[in-house]
Amino acid sequence: MTIKRIIQWMLLTSGLFLVFFGLLTFIFVFLGLYQFELFDFRLSSGVRVISELSISGCLLLAIGFGIDDYFHESVN
Repeated sequence: MTIKRIIQWMLLTSGLFLVFFGLLTFIFVFLGLYQFELFDFRLSSGVRVISELSISGCLLLAIGFGIDDYFHESVN
């Protein structure tokens, strides 16, 4: 396994974890198991903190999938 594949696997795994964790947290808040105030951090509301988890997961997934496009040589 090359270092490129290891980095790509780490980015994809951590990205999927963050997306699913953000989605699961939002579902728990929606069902009333948690309160949004639990996720308040300074000036950010709870909704913003939960959505930042999913957004950062999406960015890591995009970087992970973009590694193949970046290193792929175009055919002339």
